[in-house]
Amino acid sequence: MTFFKISRQVIKPLNIPVTKYIPYGPERHTVLFIHGGSKVFSQGLFNKNIFKILALSGMCSVTFDFRGMILGGPDFYETGLHTRIQDADAVIDHLKLDQPSITNKLTVIGLSMGACVAAHIANKHKPKNLILVAPAVYDKKLVEEQVPFGERFSEIIRKKDSWKASDSFKFMEQYFGSFLVVQYQKDEVVPHEVPFMLFLANHHFFDKEERDSSFTVLKNLTHINLFSSKNKKEKMFLSHLLPWIEERI
Repeated sequence: MTFFKISRQVIKPLNIPVTKYIPYGPERHTVLFIHGGSKVFSQGLFNKNIFKILALSGMCSVTFDFRGMILGGPDFYETGLHTRIQDADAVIDHLKLDQPSITNKLTVIGLSMGACVAAHIANKHKPKNLILVAPAVYDKKLVEEQVPFGERFSEIIRKKDSWKASDSFKFMEQYFGSFLVVQYQKDEVVPHEVPFMLFLANHHFFDKEERDSSFTVLKNLTHINLFSSKNKKEKMFLSHLLPWIEERI
């Protein structure tokens, strides 16, 4: 039994493969997934059961791969965080061709490095909902100076507290949609302070206009669980993310 129609396209000239999992019947909402920084992880490794669950709720799932990963084009080490932001931007512009007002019915989910990409995208496109899972953020010079992946990129991100120079915090201050940060309790990659500081940047305890921002910690999950354990990802989505999205569409 099929639960969704699959549409595959390639955004030219950047060669970005995009896949849409479209529900049968009325389409209430769209969820865009932005995966993390591993050069071996691709959209094909996402757990399809999550897309089935969303389709049964009338939601379309959208995934894509960054340049330099699947369809040839530039080598991975000719790309960087800056090109990943450009790619995600191109995907949303592509979605707007069919639905110009799609951001009013769009949830963006960023995983790991994809969370930093999602923060930039949220700053420009203002999606209705934003979810950052095990969010990694980086010194803004990586984008400003267009530093490619490689030795200098690694040197910058490994510098102690370099993440504090990220502009993701500023972007979250300026984001007024519904916002959820998910921290993995045993995350061995992302500094422990980062997820909560992203939440605080958006929450503004003394803001006159109360924002819909939430923070949750998932126990006993490490960063590698983002990619290696389909069951844990599916359980996380069912128990935390799906109800949160449902309440906001």
